[in-house]
Amino acid sequence: MLNKIDILLLYSEADNVSMKSGKGWVEDFQSVLEKVIVKLLGKSLTIQKIEVSHITLDDLASAEVLISILSDPFLQNDKNIETLQRFHDLEQSKSYMKLFKVIKSPVNLDSIPDFLKPYPSFPLYDETTTTGDTNWQGFQFIEQQDATWLKLTDLAYEISESLSISESDTSTSISAHSSGKAIYLAETNKELTIQRNIIKRELLKSGYKVYPEFALPKEVDTLKNTVHDQMVGCSVSIHLVGESYGEIPQGSDRSIIDLQNQIAAEKSIKLKDKNLFSRLIWISPNQSEAEDKHKAFVQNIKRDLTAADAEILEIPLEDFKGIIREEFTKSASVEKKNTNAKNISNTKNSIYLIHDKLDADEVAPLKAKLFAEGYELLTPTCEGDIQTQQNLHIHHLIHFDSVIIFQHHVNDQWVKMKLLDLMKAPGVGRKKIAKHKLLVSKKSAEELARFDKYDVNIFDGYTPRGANSIKSIIDSLTEA
Repeated sequence: MLNKIDILLLYSEADNVSMKSGKGWVEDFQSVLEKVIVKLLGKSLTIQKIEVSHITLDDLASAEVLISILSDPFLQNDKNIETLQRFHDLEQSKSYMKLFKVIKSPVNLDSIPDFLKPYPSFPLYDETTTTGDTNWQGFQFIEQQDATWLKLTDLAYEISESLSISESDTSTSISAHSSGKAIYLAETNKELTIQRNIIKRELLKSGYKVYPEFALPKEVDTLKNTVHDQMVGCSVSIHLVGESYGEIPQGSDRSIIDLQNQIAAEKSIKLKDKNLFSRLIWISPNQSEAEDKHKAFVQNIKRDLTAADAEILEIPLEDFKGIIREEFTKSASVEKKNTNAKNISNTKNSIYLIHDKLDADEVAPLKAKLFAEGYELLTPTCEGDIQTQQNLHIHHLIHFDSVIIFQHHVNDQWVKMKLLDLMKAPGVGRKKIAKHKLLVSKKSAEELARFDKYDVNIFDGYTPRGANSIKSIIDSLTEA
């Protein structure tokens, strides 16, 4: 019997063909995977490879994670399938065991047995080739940030997550799921798969349990049941809506993206409490080339938001990912820091720097200095339609720690509107007290006296090149 190992590579001898490096394909893959894991996780894992004809039940039981190298020849052998079925059966009784499918070359999807389909798949071949030959370039992937490298990093992170769950951790996992630390990150279309995986990794690293745990089924009724089950303990669902409608499962006329959003909306309506469940939806601002069915889906999302259960952000994806970090990964980090009180005083807060595009040049030096000081900056957007800009404005009003309203070219009426927005913020969901509220303007104190009643700290006579002006603003933000 083998000693306990982290990862077991299961393969058929026919798939271990010789590479240019002189190693077999599986040997080369093992070497690359080891290097990726060390590079990303900063530690080595025990990886053992065994040819499928030599595997024993004890070997399977000794592995915490199984990676099966799949190809059409592998799947056509009934004994190979029986071996994977045995591991699947073992996994049902041991929550920390996990199976991953590495697809060595294009396979007939119908040949994959039903029990194996839900497990994560990682195709490691060049899908642009027409010959069907595998295009695996070994160690080159260690340095290249291409699609195959990203699949390898996804695999490495998934393995790390699986190994972090042991039988003794089960109660902790359940507790996290029921206490709001579980998030449903909806599956999306192929164009956004990499971005979804990046978001998933950041959430996992911040201590969240992320669902769905495996690839969703392709049959509509099974898919719906799976989504319902995976969403049970989640307090938030995050949806990425790109520029295409996405894959439609068997027996449905609606895409997987559409169905997940529908189920999340139904849950939200049933609970009727944003604190229990809410949706965060990103929609690509570039929909001009989208097909009519997808455009109709996007319009339905916007039209159906009659309750405050969902937040739509039609902004650049990088901005949305920043909001995810701010709202989820940052809050997790702060929660962790709260266990050590002496670290709290060193935590930089978020600042909502409200300015108009007319003042973009004048606000730039202040923005640069705040960033250099380590503050997390929330800024308005000039992209998208008016509703998109307003949605982002409301989001920032709810979540900022401190706020600065900046005036240079804009008139006093604009300033008044922003001050009124601050006063009305509790009505749109803000629950915490602002640490600092500043009004920064080039105008004189006399001209700004009309704003004294709005409970803001006024900085008059601001000049973009005035180092003393910026220093006094920074100093005020460090005051208790």
